[in-house]
Amino acid sequence: FNNRLDVVNNLPDLFHLVAFLSDTGPVFIRASVHCLVCNIVHSLCTCASQLQLLDDTVRTLQMRLDDLSQPKFYLWFGISEVKLSAASAFQFSTLDKAFGYTGPARDDHTVADLVHLQSLTEFLLEIVLLCMKDMNESTWLSRWEELVEKAAFEYNPSLQPRALVALGTISRSANRTTIDRLLSVLHKCLENVVQDTVLICAVLMCLAKVAPLLPKDTSGILSVIFWTSVCFLELDEENMYSAGVGLVEATLKTMDANGSFEEQTIETALMATRKVYEFQFGQLDRKME
Repeated sequence: FNNRLDVVNNLPDLFHLVAFLSDTGPVFIRASVHCLVCNIVHSLCTCASQLQLLDDTVRTLQMRLDDLSQPKFYLWFGISEVKLSAASAFQFSTLDKAFGYTGPARDDHTVADLVHLQSLTEFLLEIVLLCMKDMNESTWLSRWEELVEKAAFEYNPSLQPRALVALGTISRSANRTTIDRLLSVLHKCLENVVQDTVLICAVLMCLAKVAPLLPKDTSGILSVIFWTSVCFLELDEENMYSAGVGLVEATLKTMDANGSFEEQTIETALMATRKVYEFQFGQLDRKME
């Protein structure tokens, strides 16, 4: 086995590409991305001495490498219908025949795809954090966050929803600026005649992840996020419901953990914010009708 990926220097960029390319295109492309992740984890195992990884860390990496052959992971990469393992299939000259699949390419994105992407990104993040705990200094996570944040706020129908989901998953901290930018994306979605359900769901999923990371003195913005999520639930869009409810739950749990309901009821705390922004939320409610 030869490590030709130079994972030590390129890991954040490689995982950034995986998040963008997983479960897209024809089946051999999807399988290629799966094999790429297998190769990355394998490379990390072979670079253990260079990275100064502990034996327990290497054993865990080897277990995660084995996990990549499980059906759950095939589903995340969009290759659950293959007859052979993704790696074995590449020993054949005719890829589609080897996979026993000749269906269309996966170029359309659905809310379910975002859920799979979130699970995959959590797996990739686990790999990064697992290695970083043994390394003296590493910029892997900060570099990955930089790449994802740049893509998350640039309009691109194919990539922006994926970047937003990845941003919420790998972020270790959040501030008011990040929330304002996410809410701005939602506002732009509502301005369009044809609403991008996938993009809206991606923002809601991202908010559900970053809201608990906000400082404790930001209960006001959490209440705004709560009422925003309620407005999107009023759309009665089946694909959006799960993301909306997830954001409501994350917001209320965070406010409760911050002590927002210790001296007042939930109703009192939330309605106080509603009264301040009644004009804005009233307009939003009318847009949802």
